[in-house]
Amino acid sequence: MQLKPMSSDTCVYMRQDPENPDGLPKLIVILYVDDILALAPEQETIDQLWTEIEKHYKFRRLGPLKEFVGLQFDYDRTGRTLKIHQERYTQELLDRFNMQNCYPKATPVPTNYIKDPDSPSLDKKNTTLYQQMVG
Repeated sequence: MQLKPMSSDTCVYMRQDPENPDGLPKLIVILYVDDILALAPEQETIDQLWTEIEKHYKFRRLGPLKEFVGLQFDYDRTGRTLKIHQERYTQELLDRFNMQNCYPKATPVPTNYIKDPDSPSLDKKNTTLYQQMVG
């Protein structure tokens, strides 16, 4: 398949068109643990990748992309739009901390906020809880 890992992320592989090395990649493959995501301008390129992988590994094709590494994907081919979101994760977080009826804010702290140096710091238990809440 002639895939080469990106220097910026070794879980992302690309295959460039040899006739157009400065153009868009012909194929991008993203690996994360036991998940694989393939992106290409043509479905035939992705089908060839799956055929090649099936020669060496047993795997299941899950169909069109709906979720990958916690991100959800909604796309409209006719409108040529793609929405990437974490609505399920956000709802699970709100449910976990009993915050279903909270009021949303664009930013939880005023942008010009300066922490009072004399204010107490969170203890380890509350620090962990805070980190879980903000993700």
